[in-house]
Amino acid sequence: MPLTIGQAAEALGCAITAFRRLVRAELLPDLSRRGVRVMILLEGLQALADREAAPLHRLSAREIAVLRVDAEEPVQENGRGWIGFSAALSPQGLLKGLRGWWRCDPASVAAGGVLPVNLSG
Repeated sequence: MPLTIGQAAEALGCAITAFRRLVRAELLPDLSRRGVRVMILLEGLQALADREAAPLHRLSAREIAVLRVDAEEPVQENGRGWIGFSAALSPQGLLKGLRGWWRCDPASVAAGGVLPVNLSG
């Protein structure tokens, strides 16, 4: 059964704007588009709701960085046509899209071994 973005956000207990960012970043499975409406299948939503939390306590690093970034959007600046995060970007495209969002020491980030991304406005 397909659900609208509003129905899916309500079922997960998150804001509709947060759910739209997940859609724009191409992080959700089982999406379909009907005109301007984006729908998610109930099965995909249930899989998202039932996922296990990442076992961050198993990491060897004492701290990890979290990158706060918006979903990918078009821009025209410094030789790039987009800025932000999307799961559909290649590794090179991701580095290009995230350039300028960093406010930390790259060696510390690399030592953590993972980089969680927080999609925000």
